[in-house]
Amino acid sequence: MEMDRLRRAIRCRSLVSVQVLKGEVVCAVPACDCRQEIELHTIFELYARLYTLLDNTNYADYESMRWSDSDGVRHALEVMRHSWEVHMEASSRPYRDHMDIRLSEETKGLFGDVIDKADSPTTLLLHLMSFLLALDEWLSELKDEMMSFTPSEFPIRTAFGDVVPQWDSAILRALQRNSAYEAAVDPNYLLLSKKVNNFHVARSSYAHYEVKHQYVDLPMYAVERVAELTIGFLPGKWDLSRDYRIVTEEPIEGEDLLPFFFGNPTDEEAYNAYVTEAFTYILKRNPDIIMLPELFTPPTLREELKAMYIAERQRRKRERQPSRAALFLTGSYHEQEGGHVRNAAQVLTRTGNLLTTVYKMNRFILHRNKRFQEELAPFLYIDGVERNQYRRELTLFETRWGRMAFFICVDFITHHIERILVDRRVDIVFVMAMTPNPAGGKFIRKMQDLAERNGTIVVVCNQYGSATAPKGKKAVRIVVSLPGYRHVFVDESDYGVISIGDMLSYVEQKHAEKQ
Repeated sequence: MEMDRLRRAIRCRSLVSVQVLKGEVVCAVPACDCRQEIELHTIFELYARLYTLLDNTNYADYESMRWSDSDGVRHALEVMRHSWEVHMEASSRPYRDHMDIRLSEETKGLFGDVIDKADSPTTLLLHLMSFLLALDEWLSELKDEMMSFTPSEFPIRTAFGDVVPQWDSAILRALQRNSAYEAAVDPNYLLLSKKVNNFHVARSSYAHYEVKHQYVDLPMYAVERVAELTIGFLPGKWDLSRDYRIVTEEPIEGEDLLPFFFGNPTDEEAYNAYVTEAFTYILKRNPDIIMLPELFTPPTLREELKAMYIAERQRRKRERQPSRAALFLTGSYHEQEGGHVRNAAQVLTRTGNLLTTVYKMNRFILHRNKRFQEELAPFLYIDGVERNQYRRELTLFETRWGRMAFFICVDFITHHIERILVDRRVDIVFVMAMTPNPAGGKFIRKMQDLAERNGTIVVVCNQYGSATAPKGKKAVRIVVSLPGYRHVFVDESDYGVISIGDMLSYVEQKHAEKQ
């Protein structure tokens, strides 16, 4: 392909994709001559356009060039940085705050010059990548300014995807400072999102889930003090066959599945007394986060625990005692909502206000078992299917600790959710679960994948489903995966408060035992 056509393609309104070194162009319009130029209005639109053009084999080609001619590639980037700084000094729009993102004619001209001065496909690719990297560096102050004053404006929606800010989790930075930390080798390392430092461009929509972002103000933690951050866990020690009333319905026509949902605990008074006593124990120890598991907190009990949470904060305020409370994950339960059964949990802020309601988005299959008794007897010869209405909405939360997500059990291990977590670079995941194997199988594989690809921390509070485990196994109720460590933290306690420092000591000891 002639260079003139290739240069026009970068500006083309109808461009779908381009492989620069091969000179292959795909446009949405048949027989496109690429003479209709795209209109870009903001600095974020320019960034997203360039990012999406390069986030493919073009980036792999650039990395190959960097290996074969590192001096030339480094020199090209230095020249581009200098050109950008000179341009900004003379520009009327330096792109330093959220009121100043409209794309100037001077910047449009600079970008045009970058394209026009390329005399070969190799030079064009080098110029485009250098321009993107220089722009990403320049936008650092804009990112910080917007995260400080207008965080709710992120992500920035463009025609090319969502521009999402990148920032390291304070907890991850603390883990990386530990001598036992070993960065995992990610076979997916050749990604443009790992090359840039301030913004990456994620897909604007997903086939199976609606994704939103929301900012939440959490206390600032200095990296040096992250080990002091504490989580109060209350997974309990209940038996599914005796401690809950399991309500079944007629099997779905054409499917060999028995629908079910949880009714009230069989001994509601004793159940509530145990939970409130354990919850009081946790509240008195003033953790940063309190976390309960799946199918654990009936709505009436949930409201009682919420009142206790708020009352404890108010007591501390009256008595001028410090409160570390930041988040309270209430645990979930089946409840009626709008004529449907939903498996839902709530997340409260430090003040007790509702941050979000977490809905389970997929159904759990309870496999038949000839050893089932009592409440589980209906599933001796037929598989059960959880009776909860699908609701495919996922909110990610921007916080000072990192980008967070909250899930209920099986949602965490689905393929489509993992793609979103990677694409949106989520730092911390909380999972309220009910599973016999939260530290193995699919759960541990997902934890390891996310640790490698995102440096994601995963925290699981799990209702094991039985007071004891089969011989030779552990009734694991608490699992925390810390990236950079080969072992996960596990605990069988039915409730307690555990610090990040405690978790680190555990995984470091396990590592030492294997040496």
